[in-house]
Amino acid sequence: MAILKRVVIHILFWLVSTVFVWRFIGFKSPDKSLVLIFLMLLMPITIATSYTINYYLIANKLLKGKYVDFVIYGLFVFVASIYLQGIIIMFSFPLYADYKFDNVGPILGNMSFLAIATYFVVFLSAVIFLLRRKMFHSEKKLPETTQEKAKILQVTSNRKTVNLELDSILYVESLSNYVKIHTSQETIITKEKISKLAERLPENFLRVHRSFLVNQNHVEAFGKESLTVNQVKLNISRTYKNSVFQKLSEMQMM
Repeated sequence: MAILKRVVIHILFWLVSTVFVWRFIGFKSPDKSLVLIFLMLLMPITIATSYTINYYLIANKLLKGKYVDFVIYGLFVFVASIYLQGIIIMFSFPLYADYKFDNVGPILGNMSFLAIATYFVVFLSAVIFLLRRKMFHSEKKLPETTQEKAKILQVTSNRKTVNLELDSILYVESLSNYVKIHTSQETIITKEKISKLAERLPENFLRVHRSFLVNQNHVEAFGKESLTVNQVKLNISRTYKNSVFQKLSEMQMM
């Protein structure tokens, strides 16, 4: 239901955006239906540009501090998008103007005006994406005292007590009555069942298999059958497939 709700919201956003751009561009045009048809050809490129920027560039480059990559890939996406729009405009003008450029109306001949209207929507969607992501993380914050307690996982390894920072834990691998805790610095083996360890970990640790418990903050890529953590591919079992895929998809959309 949560995914369906988001799909409906996204559809409504783009319908409203299309109407806005239509009114913005077409208010000087004598044939508003022609403008609407023209926009229906351009909006798919605008939508694809928006999702590429929001769910790939912002999520995987900007928010992870990869600013140079964000700028380079962002420029490439915009240039490619404008190029595709230019192709559509080039082939559509003669067709819809009955091969008379003056029939289209002066406002459609202004590429900069058209770009301002369509890419304003891309900018607006990016702002909404960042605000929703900020609100999501604000809601997920725990009280300060609880956070302090939740930052450390204490285990016993080689008869010594070891304190592990939760953020450093990549995934946990079950070895029957033992577990192997893989962190960004080392691997710790402790005598404990993975099911018991899962009860001590916060909700960002996902059970993806009877043998694996994964920190979703370190998931690099995922599908319905497997996911990748620190370049290690881990299988997702049928038991956890739907819940894991939904959880990771929701996190990526926020």
